[in-house]
Amino acid sequence: MARADPAGKPIFSVNAMAMARTIVIILHYRGVADTIACVASVVAQCHDGLSLLVVDNGSSDGLGTAMETDWPGVPVLRLETNTGWAGGNNAGIEWARRQGADVVCLLNNDTVVPAGVFDRMRSAASRFGLCLMHPAIDFADPAEGVQLDPSRAPGALPVAGFSTLYEMDYAYGACLMVPMTVFDQIGGFDERFFLQLEESDFYERARRRGIPAVCETSARIFHAESRSFGGRVMPDKTYYAVRNSLLLAAKNAMRPGVAIGVLRRAYWGVSARGPWGEKPATWRVLVWLLSGQDHARAARDGIRDFVFRRFGARRRR
Repeated sequence: MARADPAGKPIFSVNAMAMARTIVIILHYRGVADTIACVASVVAQCHDGLSLLVVDNGSSDGLGTAMETDWPGVPVLRLETNTGWAGGNNAGIEWARRQGADVVCLLNNDTVVPAGVFDRMRSAASRFGLCLMHPAIDFADPAEGVQLDPSRAPGALPVAGFSTLYEMDYAYGACLMVPMTVFDQIGGFDERFFLQLEESDFYERARRRGIPAVCETSARIFHAESRSFGGRVMPDKTYYAVRNSLLLAAKNAMRPGVAIGVLRRAYWGVSARGPWGEKPATWRVLVWLLSGQDHARAARDGIRDFVFRRFGARRRR
């Protein structure tokens, strides 16, 4: 089926994704062993219509030597400085465009992709139409279960005409397949975000153009989340989550009072007090925010930098 923009003009050919040249972009900053394992899982699936680029995002951890030893034929785009998830992927997308790519698949370096996943995603997108395409994602540690699978939500129903394709109300950057025509219409990732929520902003811009996010749940990958951060619950993540949530709200004209909601989520994420969805009292959140706890200081930094419009990488004080 073909999708149409809000004016009714067709914007994607039914067979375009099946015929497209796809370049997988692996963004590396830290974790050479993870990146090499990720590359190995992708190289095994490359063919005439599917190739690979590694973007070295200003790292100094020996990736170049490791790639020359293990995968000398894989191109590596080396950036002088760390430009964040948004900037590194934007650079990779522009490189792919110069190589004639029709589609890119952005892939975190802490993932492993089983055989057939990319072709399954491409096939689903070729039948569905213009979209932001995801696989389902399982945590690398089996004990942690499933990270992303909209079919598991209560009452979830697949897209009409499909058995394993589900629409989503967000985008997730660990593995995100995007036709170049989407970037032509809405631009690249907003580099002010640097890390965290840049794909949420991208989704909002795509949604307003009638471009949905979908997940092909028969395609599944494994993700060791946030290894480059050093863990899932780190002060840097709190900083970017708070600052960038406020930026996202400002860009999308969200309702007044969103700031306290942002702080409640940050507080819940680091305090583990009560079940998910419980609404902590405002006074409790404010007491935490004013405390000396590392995550509270990171949240204060995020608020301050948003107010003074200091975006990009976090500045150490």
